[in-house]
Amino acid sequence: MTDTRLDEISIGPLISIDGTILEEGNTIVTDTPDGLIALMTYKHIDLGGRVSSRILGYSIDALWDQYYTKLLDSTGVNSLAAAHDYLAALGANNTLYIGYFSTASSFSMFPYPTDADTTLGPLMVDLDRDDTYETVFTTDRELLIFSSDGTYERTSLPDEPVGSPVAADIDSDGYPEIILCTTRQVYGFRTGGILVENFPFDLPPGDDNETITSPPVVVDLNNDGKLDIACATSNMRLVSFDPSGYPTPGFPMTISGTVSSSPCIFKLSGSGDIAVAYITTDGRLMAHDLMTTVEDELYQWPMWKGGPELTSAFMNSKITSDVRTSAPFEAFCYPNPITGSFGTFRIIPSGPTDCSITVYTADGNKVFDSYLSQNEIIPGVANEVRMNATNLSSGLYIAKIKTSQKTIINKCGRELIKWIGFEGEFEVKSEKVAGADRKVIYIK
Repeated sequence: MTDTRLDEISIGPLISIDGTILEEGNTIVTDTPDGLIALMTYKHIDLGGRVSSRILGYSIDALWDQYYTKLLDSTGVNSLAAAHDYLAALGANNTLYIGYFSTASSFSMFPYPTDADTTLGPLMVDLDRDDTYETVFTTDRELLIFSSDGTYERTSLPDEPVGSPVAADIDSDGYPEIILCTTRQVYGFRTGGILVENFPFDLPPGDDNETITSPPVVVDLNNDGKLDIACATSNMRLVSFDPSGYPTPGFPMTISGTVSSSPCIFKLSGSGDIAVAYITTDGRLMAHDLMTTVEDELYQWPMWKGGPELTSAFMNSKITSDVRTSAPFEAFCYPNPITGSFGTFRIIPSGPTDCSITVYTADGNKVFDSYLSQNEIIPGVANEVRMNATNLSSGLYIAKIKTSQKTIINKCGRELIKWIGFEGEFEVKSEKVAGADRKVIYIK
């Protein structure tokens, strides 16, 4: 373990106290007062995210001269992410800007204002593996996922996010997931803002007042062949979870101070073991040898902005698992009964399919209808459709979910209506989903 105060030295070729550029190499981005982003050939690495807000990292292949892009209506740049030549930036006015690099200094990015007081991110990730990267960021209590054409999806969060969202293929299905921390839980989301199975994760038992204080890192921390998600807490602990939400063996571990920036998992040059480094809020750089090795493919988001290139992008090349194309078929509505403003239909198709969902009252009146084409459905993983239930009165409803593989009839209640099972030719199954009872009726 090392214990060095940052007010005494600069950290070698990594970063100085004030975030100045120290070594020629890849690329960094500087923000000028007029909103012009210029890319120049320098190297900039930061262990804990302590960096001048006017220095933003990015690495691009075959960077010859300078690339420019202008942020329209920008009051400055807070952070950015880049995948190949595609760029996203969050302005100091909490506006998202997305666009492409150009050698023409007149090129502009497109602004998408938010009404949020705080924005964290951005992150670039290809959630549906169509080779087009989405832009992800959080606001005060929302997760937003923007497509390149400016359309977006938003998911509510029950608590304030802590640090920027990150990405990894946490369940080895070939699709990356968004991983983010709130003050008390760790969340995983798929494309469309769909919650990943087993998430969210709660902090290990101990102190009910303990909160998460840092964004997560995602690395195999105990060499068991599975990714782990680690973050710091207010009780000076580094907690870590496996993909099922169980504590990683050897964790929580005690750390030497409060940590609000991202930890860094790095490889020791001598032994090849991995170690964790972090910067405490009182200015100490600490490092602990974890005394284990890790395969490169399980070293997916080890530090602030994802890696030393500081792109804040999770590239498809980091995913080594094959894309999942089949899974046991499932389709149901949750919660059941529906108690809030929305009900959600989850469909896991066993293969390529389109999908239609129609909901009727008990006396046959149609109250909801939705259709997803085959291009909009990802086989083998969870897909979801939300139904606005604000105008649905208390009672019993019949949902017909039709795919190429099966047609399923759901009986779902509104508010406190209980399930009433079918009889005769229908097969009825009952189980718990998201803490609520559901019964699925299969047509033979």
